[in-house]
Amino acid sequence: MAYEDTFRSIKVKDKLLVGNLMQPYASYTATATNLVNSGFIGLKHDTVAVLISVPAPGAAGKMLIIQDTSAGGTAAHVVTATGSTFDGTNNTATFNAPGEQLILYSISATAWVVVLNSGSVGLSSV
Repeated sequence: MAYEDTFRSIKVKDKLLVGNLMQPYASYTATATNLVNSGFIGLKHDTVAVLISVPAPGAAGKMLIIQDTSAGGTAAHVVTATGSTFDGTNNTATFNAPGEQLILYSISATAWVVVLNSGSVGLSSV
């Protein structure tokens, strides 16, 4: 299921309309660092692991959605939070199945909380 279907959203150029909020939309198929710290990040590759790092939120009140948007496969995509954690302890999230998703909300400049972990995204500290 596509992200747009899951959230009844509309993709407009490089932004995603979620409800009445325009959010940055980025899809990654290879390793990248210091990506967006709000909006949507898609991890899209069926056979090669996508390894990315995201910066600290920078402020409270931001939402970040990360989803394995691959069509198939079980490549273990890994997202590392730089200078922050996803849940107060863990700074690494492993997505190994299409559709797995984390919805994060920032509670400070350096901390996220997990609003939703859909599909058993693995959280760990590295």
